[in-house]
Amino acid sequence: MLEKNTQSLLREITSLRTRIQELIAVRDELKFRTCENLEDEYQKKLGSLEYRAFLSRYRTLRIQHEIDLIRKQMTEEGYVFLPAIQSKLDEEFRSSISQCRGRKQRILLAERHEKMNRLMGTNEENLAALYREVCEKIHPDLNPYGNSPEPELFFQAVEAYRDGCEYKLSQIATLLEEVPPLPYPFEYASIQLISDAYHERVMELIQSIADIQNSYPYNVQDVLDDQLSLFHMQQRLYNETESWDRAYEAYEKERMELLTGKSEDQ
Repeated sequence: MLEKNTQSLLREITSLRTRIQELIAVRDELKFRTCENLEDEYQKKLGSLEYRAFLSRYRTLRIQHEIDLIRKQMTEEGYVFLPAIQSKLDEEFRSSISQCRGRKQRILLAERHEKMNRLMGTNEENLAALYREVCEKIHPDLNPYGNSPEPELFFQAVEAYRDGCEYKLSQIATLLEEVPPLPYPFEYASIQLISDAYHERVMELIQSIADIQNSYPYNVQDVLDDQLSLFHMQQRLYNETESWDRAYEAYEKERMELLTGKSEDQ
C-alpha cells in the first residue's frame, strides 16, 4: 500500500493534469482560433488601409531621398546615373520593402483563411472537442519528460486546429483511439519531480494566456467591436494615405523638373 504522502502527491498530480488540460484548451483556443479570427478580421477591416498608408509613406520618403541623391550627384559629378541611385535606395529602404511584403502577405493570408472557412464550414464546438481529445493523450505539456507517444502527430493536430480543418483533426483523433494511457508518473520519474514540473507548467500556461490577452491581435478586439472607434481609425488611415499621396505627386513633379530641366508649365 502506498504511503499517505505518496497517495497525496498522486492525487495532486491527477488534479494538476486536469488543470493543465483546461489551461491548454484556453491557451490554444486563444492562440489558434480566437487570435487567428481576430487577425483575419483586423486585416479585413484595417489591414488593407494600413498597407496602403504604409506604401504611400514609403514611396513618398523614397522619392524625397531620390531627389536629394540626384541633386548631390549633379553637384559632385555633373551628371545623373539613375541605376546607381536606385540601387542605393533599394539598400537604404530594404527594411521598408520587407515590411511592405510582410503586410501584403498578412492580407493575402487573411483572405485565404476566409475562403477556407467558407469552404469547410468549420464547426467550432466540434473542432475544440476533437482538439481537447487529442491533447489529453499526446500534448507535450502533459508529458514533461518527453513521453508523448506521437510527437509528429501532435504537430499535425496543431496545424489542423489552427487551420480549422475538422476532418483532418477527426482523422488524427481516430488514429489515437488505440494509444495506451500514459503510465503513472512514478513509473518513469520521481513523483515529487513530476509534481514540481506540473506546478511549473501551470504557472507557465497562466503566464502564456496573460501574454496573449495583452498583445496583438487580442488587444484590438475592443476596437473591432466598437463601430465608432473603427470608423475613426479607418478615417485616419484614409486621410494619412491621401496626405502622403499629395506629397508624392509634388515630389514626382519636382523630380521630373530636376531631370529634364523643364517645368510642367513650359
